[in-house]
Formats: sequence, C-alpha cells, structure tokens
Amino acid sequence: MKRLCCDCVGLYVAAHDQGSCTTIISLALYYYACSAVVDNLVAYRLTPAGRHLTDLLPVEGRCVSHAHLATPTAAAATPTRLCTSTGSWYSGSSESAQCQCDAGYQPSHAHTRCVFTAGALAHFQHGLMLLQWRRPPPSATPLFTPSIGCHPLRRPH
Repeated sequence: MKRLCCDCVGLYVAAHDQGSCTTIISLALYYYACSAVVDNLVAYRLTPAGRHLTDLLPVEGRCVSHAHLATPTAAAATPTRLCTSTGSWYSGSSESAQCQCDAGYQPSHAHTRCVFTAGALAHFQHGLMLLQWRRPPPSATPLFTPSIGCHPLRRPH
C-alpha cells in the first residue's frame, strides 16, 4: 500500500511486464472524500480530501430549498465547514454563517430541510407587512372562516 500525492488533473496507472508468469487480476485505487451532507439547513457537496495529513479544506455550503442566510455578517458571509485529510467533516468553527427557513416554512425534525406550514403567512420585508393566504386542500375541514381587512400603512418617524 502506497500513498500517492498528485498535483495534476488526471492520474495514469501503468504496469510493466518484466517477463514473469504473473497476471494482474485487479487494481484498486482509493481516495478520501468528505461525503455530501445536509446539516442545520445547509447542504455541503462531496469534496475530495486534501493530499497532506494536516490539510483542512474549507467548503462553502448552500442553504437548502426555502431557506436563506440568517443575518449575514462580513466575517461569516457563507456557511463553511472544513474537510479533513481523512475524509471527515470538522465543524468546530462557530464563526460560520447559518441558514433559517423562509416565512411559511419550518425546519424538519432533523434540520435537513424546510417544510411548508399551511395557513396564513405573515412576514416583514423592507418595513412592509406582506400577507399570503394559501388555500387548504379540498379534503381539509376548515377550523375558522378567514376575513382579511386592509388598513393603510403608516411608517414610524
């Protein structure tokens, strides 16, 4: 077993026959990689590990569908995890940005996706309140009759 570091885009493997009566039946090549994972509403892609034992590769994650960054700061603009040289994720940094579900969605039990919550949705955008009503499925029994009134918005001074 030999560890090989490669700086190139591809890798060629060749065998040289020296006249012996042997046959290569199989050749196995392995590499370490951090698996694709979804954690705390952030998806991280499959990432090949670094070539040196001490390598920690920063990998940027993306918020899952129906989620967005929670108050991004200059220090932590995107969620980040570290991929170790042994193919495992190291997430010891608390500086990383986090994601939260959009209005009308809530995190699943395992915090791997945002799940739609039925009913009226209210959220604020640029100081204005937006109200959306989503119809329940036809088989649902209504618990109340909605009534919606409109009032002029007054901005605080």
